Amino acid sequence: GLMTASERKLWEEMAKEKTNDAGFDVDAVEEEKMAEERKACVEGDILVSDVYFDTAAASTYERAFKRRRRRMHSEAARRRCTGAAWERRQDANTGEPFWYNVDTEEATWHTPLV
Repeated sequence: GLMTASERKLWEEMAKEKTNDAGFDVDAVEEEKMAEERKACVEGDILVSDVYFDTAAASTYERAFKRRRRRMHSEAARRRCTGAAWERRQDANTGEPFWYNVDTEEATWHTPLV
């Protein structure tokens, strides 16, 4: 993220020393964090961090994220139109069947109209 001037100065001083009070190698820790963040981006857990990635890589991840989001929305729209979002389930207390919508989390005892 973004740092204030005083935070950046402190970070730079720590980086020069290469260790913090606990004896950790600051550069090694930062490198490990960057690797974990890149992995999370590749796996789709996060979109992108503007600190560690160049704009070309960021736009690649952003396009992939937007494609996934469009596909998710179109699949939800298809389920709304076809009724595929509704699942027939059984009430644990009464044993009676009911209908549950996986997109809206709506439940009803009556067969839903599609």
